[in-house]
Amino acid sequence: LIARGDAFSQLGNSGRALADLNRAVTLAPNNAVAYVALGLAESRRGNRTAAMQDYEAALKRDPRRVDALVNIAALQLLDHKPEAAVTALDRAIAIDPRNALAFYNRGFAYFSLKAYDKAIADYGKAIEINPQMGLAYNNLGLTKAIAGDDLTGALADNDRAVKLLPLNLEVCDTRGFIYLKMGEPAKALAAYNAALDIDPNRALSLYGRGLAKIRMGDVAAGRGDQAAAATINPEVADDFAMYDLK
Repeated sequence: LIARGDAFSQLGNSGRALADLNRAVTLAPNNAVAYVALGLAESRRGNRTAAMQDYEAALKRDPRRVDALVNIAALQLLDHKPEAAVTALDRAIAIDPRNALAFYNRGFAYFSLKAYDKAIADYGKAIEINPQMGLAYNNLGLTKAIAGDDLTGALADNDRAVKLLPLNLEVCDTRGFIYLKMGEPAKALAAYNAALDIDPNRALSLYGRGLAKIRMGDVAAGRGDQAAAATINPEVADDFAMYDLK
């Protein structure tokens, strides 16, 4: 029931997923795995409150349930509570110091807190444990570029992310940002165009492409891209401000 419920959840069939998982909890009320699966199902359908309650129920039954702690931290990050996420992930890593996802998520939490040195260390540890974690390479490169002291290393990290996740839009955006930081707007333009070829309405990519065009001297076209991005997402300029580029 747990396995089938999780499969239904991954397929987007929330009704059948919850039916199986609630049945599993009824049959085995002390089974922490069932509560973790139920929390994931609730989270996938956007019910964060129920998901948090399920993960906490899992921890009551098994306080060393690392996946429950990692998932709780993920919800806390979505709720803009990075300090709480760090606390949960510290606990997870103390239990399982070889959990790549725990280090990845803690890296994201530290990034949110602008503790870039700690974020870089955690992303590096996640990669050490799981060298195929493409988003860890992407975020490592992004963090190095924002910190501004290792743009060559940032680009190398992004190269690895591109190899692992060639169609990932976040990877394309990070590549564009790194090239802007390196003073190479033509290469940044190519990276943002790659993202927009996949999703023409991606506001962050449009805004970044606009900045690349402006830096190449095509101010009117650049302002046009940025205006189009703002139409899609009025807060895109604030989202881009984290990159410390204007």
